[in-house]
Parts: sequence; structure tokens; C-alpha cells
Amino acid sequence: MIESFVLAIAALSGCWCDTVPTFVGEIEVRNPAYVSLYAYPGYNSGYDLLISTSSGNPFEKDVVYRVSHIEEYMKNNATNFTLEVLSDSIYWPNQLSGVSKVFGNRTVAVASGNFAPKNRGGVSLINLDKGAPYITDVITDGYAKGQLVWLENQGNLNQSTPWKSHVIAEGPDVNFVSSRLQSTDGWMDAFFAAQYFNPGLRVFWVNESGDWNETKVNSRDIDMTIGPVFDVVISDVNGDFESDLLVTAHSATNGTVWAYEIPDDFRTGEYKRHLLASGFMSSSVHQGKGAPGSARPISHGTASGKDPIILSGDDSGQAYVLNARSNAKDDWSYTVTPFLDAGTGNVGGIDFAGGVYSYNSYDIFVPAKNKNKVYIYRLMEN
Repeated sequence: MIESFVLAIAALSGCWCDTVPTFVGEIEVRNPAYVSLYAYPGYNSGYDLLISTSSGNPFEKDVVYRVSHIEEYMKNNATNFTLEVLSDSIYWPNQLSGVSKVFGNRTVAVASGNFAPKNRGGVSLINLDKGAPYITDVITDGYAKGQLVWLENQGNLNQSTPWKSHVIAEGPDVNFVSSRLQSTDGWMDAFFAAQYFNPGLRVFWVNESGDWNETKVNSRDIDMTIGPVFDVVISDVNGDFESDLLVTAHSATNGTVWAYEIPDDFRTGEYKRHLLASGFMSSSVHQGKGAPGSARPISHGTASGKDPIILSGDDSGQAYVLNARSNAKDDWSYTVTPFLDAGTGNVGGIDFAGGVYSYNSYDIFVPAKNKNKVYIYRLMEN
């Protein structure tokens, strides 16, 4: 799977009118797994809502949809949504994201393949700027264990042959986030990686910027004790204007959410760990099920205060909001409030953005596979 590329969203100011998202609508779609909001270029130009679907059968092709200019539906309080098929030829599509900055046109990257580390899967690109969606398979097979790789475009976005893959490291398998970090030797490129099947949280870096030859990659174990790590993102969790890692660890009976303070030198310093929430459970007794999924902070752009965190329940069948108990920088405690209960099914990859409905709101899109719906919730600011 690939980590969704960073989506820039407008920062809002003020304080929250709501502490729990309010239900505002739903989109009917079969087996929704992940959603992503893809901004049009230019300030306040709107969004496409991208939806991947998954039947759960790794040998069955599923559908990737787009709802063009979702903001128009939201501002008009629409109840019917037009779903455009972007692809019906990808096996088990999952995470997806717009990547315009990489290719210079409106392009969607779609990861595919079973969650378990098998070599049947890949990454496809859908070019939205053509008359009809044009699909290129970037990579169509791989190694049967977790790897962090980079894919080399050899000069033609629409080439018919898969891109060349270069292994950065063995081990990472689910999600990762890239960053450029300060060290005692200057700025360095780094990847923080979640490891699910070989459980742990790790960081990889190179001393020479841009040279990710496998022989030159350095790595460090940050924490190999919290169980299967599902996701990691970079955020200022406690509002001290310093970057932290926001991490989720998957479990059938006691899933957890953590924050790690990134030290002054990420290569050698201590990553101080803080437990934000625990006790997340799968609603299913089937083997391999667990909770929670991914955590994402909603940045409201104020000079003080901590961001609420939107959390996917994955196999808990719920979606949650985590609110800080105080604005004290050394208080890492949170309240956990479910705002969606979809029963015994799966709540997959959530996305949100500010300004979809109004300048002082965030709209949150939550896929619930067993309900065949993408639910829409809203947080309002003063």
C-alpha cells in the first residue's frame, strides 16, 4: 500500500463550535474502502471526492469512482450524487490520492492488492486531464514481503511498461510518511515507516540528499514494542510548535494511539512516547481483524490549542474524534468519542477538508463498507 500524498487544505481560524462531528449526509456506493479529497488548482477552487471500493476478493476487479466538485453538492445540501467511474479494472484498489504536483496534470495514484504482503498488487496512475480517464500501471508485481521502494519514471508518464522499482529497505509494509528533518549534520531526507507484519516503527534516512541507493540507506528502530503499527503521520500533536509522530497500533482487543516527540536529532535522540488512547477492539472474531485504522489531526490554524484528531476504527466498525482534555503542553490525555457506528463492518480510510461547505467548516467523509455508504460529517468553527 502507499501512503496518500499530502493534501494541502485551507487553514481556518477561530475555535471549535463543535467537539463532535455532526451528520449531514451520505453517498450510496457499493463496498467503499477509502476516500480522498483532491483539490483543484487555485485558491478555493473546489475538490473531487475520490472513492475506491473493495469486495474483499483479491481476484476480483473493483471500481474507483469520482464525485466531481463535491463542494457544489455540499453547498446545495444535495441528497443525490453523480458517481463517475474512473476505473473498473484494478484488483482490490485501496488507498488513493491526487498527485498533480508530481506530474504537472491532474493525476490520481491508486494502490492495489491484498492487505497481506503478496506479490500480486501494484500502483496505477489515472490521468484525469485526458478526455476520458487514462490508466497507467506504474508497477504490477512485487516482492512477497514488506518493502519500502521508490519507483522510477523513465521519462514518459503514459509509457506501456511498468516503472523500474528500487528497494530502499526491507520491513515497511503498510504506511509511511516522508519528511526533511534537521540534524547536527544539517537537513536530511527521511521516511518514518509503519511495520505491521514485522511489528514496529522505524525511520530511514540518507546522508546525501536524493541518493536512495539501498547501500547508502541508514535506519533506526524507534519502537518495536507496541504491536503491529498501522499508520504514522507527522503533526504537532501537543501544540508546542514542534513536530511529533502520530501513530496507531492495530489489535483485536486493545488497539492504541500514540504520540512520539521527534528529538532535535532524529537519528540519535530519544523519541519520548505518550499514550493518547487505548482499548480499541475489532467487532469481528475473525482472524486478522483489528482496530484502529488511521489517525489524522484537523489543523484549525490558531496560535494556541490542540487539534482534534479524526480516527478510523477499521474493523471496530466505528469512527472517532479525539479531543484534548487541556491545552497544557505536557498533558497528553484525550477524550475518545465515537461519531459513527457502522456495526460489525469495516470503516476504512477517512478524509476531510476545510471550506468544502463554508469557510468555517470541515467536512469529513467516512467510508463504511458493510453499509454501502460514504457518510458525511461536519465540524464547525466560530
